[in-house]
Amino acid sequence: MRVKFTYPVVSSIVLTDHWPVTLGDVKVEWHVENGRVTSVSASAPVSATDQMPTIQPSADSRVTAHINLGFSSRENEVEEAIRTVWGLLSLFAHVEIDFDSVETTWVPETSEERNQLHLPSFSRSVQRADLLQPRRIGYDLVARATLSAKAASHYEIPLGFLRRGTRAIYNGQYIEAFYNLFFFLETLFAPGYSNPNKVKQRLRTADAVRDAVARCRKPFSRESRLNPSKRDKLLGMTDQQIVDHLVDVRGQLHHHALSKPGVWHPDKAHDFHEEAILLLHVVHAIAMSEAMKLLFAPDRNEDLMRSAREAGATTKLRIEAVGLIDGVKRSLQPFMINVPSRRIDRAAVDGAHRLFREQFKGGPKNVEVLEYKLMSEDASQVYAVWQRATFDNPPDQSS
Repeated sequence: MRVKFTYPVVSSIVLTDHWPVTLGDVKVEWHVENGRVTSVSASAPVSATDQMPTIQPSADSRVTAHINLGFSSRENEVEEAIRTVWGLLSLFAHVEIDFDSVETTWVPETSEERNQLHLPSFSRSVQRADLLQPRRIGYDLVARATLSAKAASHYEIPLGFLRRGTRAIYNGQYIEAFYNLFFFLETLFAPGYSNPNKVKQRLRTADAVRDAVARCRKPFSRESRLNPSKRDKLLGMTDQQIVDHLVDVRGQLHHHALSKPGVWHPDKAHDFHEEAILLLHVVHAIAMSEAMKLLFAPDRNEDLMRSAREAGATTKLRIEAVGLIDGVKRSLQPFMINVPSRRIDRAAVDGAHRLFREQFKGGPKNVEVLEYKLMSEDASQVYAVWQRATFDNPPDQSS
């Protein structure tokens, strides 16, 4: 019995001839269509410690069968050989081998082995989200970002590091992602510092970093595509230990020695998957906090309304509210508000909610708003209704 691993290839290589090449007991074969290399496979004999895949019937009516994909002790060895070939050929032509998409085939060499084999092959691949999946956002957010360009110019390079880090994570390039995301922190909070202890001290004392590390725990704990034990190990660290660990990983990646046991491999970026995702949560929290201050600053509100008025892109809404005044529930005077939008959609309604709550702070004193309606100017159409949640039995506030 042999086990064969086949990896897709994208390459500029054109072959007019090809044949199997034996490397010890490993057979390497290049697969060609119309002269272009499309995949490469390598097979090796099955050892006594290997487990062939099995299919067992299930007693549970909701489960068709229990499938065990088996185990090959030669997979890492075969992969290392193909990666080395990849590096050598890349000196002469462009070659990309997708090790995340591999087909494993168990090849019987006798009729007895063929009878023992229940699952001859299976494949695995990485499914990535569609980044171009339509996502509707209000134009007021686009306008705010545009109007904030000058005020946010100091953030252009850090945001570039965040953008590149996010893209690298999407592509599974977790080492590149970690570097870019760490540059975000380094640029803002430890510029020019190379001593790890000084970098740690700078990050520990930065309020924005401390707050982001504390806030990232919950979303990071919900990440389902991580190694659970490594994720839980990171979550078991204190906030300071997380900062120190991220700095230590940066130092680990910054140095490389072939003679060092367990040294990181440039093609095995998945080893840093958890750290990259954790760092992404930290950096994103910092960037979002700063961005919200810039996008929704009082000056930006004025700029947005000025821009909308100049373009004739404002709509007047009527707000009818009910409030509690001296313990008595009463209807309040209708409140008119201009929103920067030519049409009323969900984004415009959300903006109206925000503007009303900001402007009502200066309204009647001792008024607790219980509910309100967002309506057209002539009150002929209701766009949204907001009501304060009430409880028949209010929750105990003593604990």
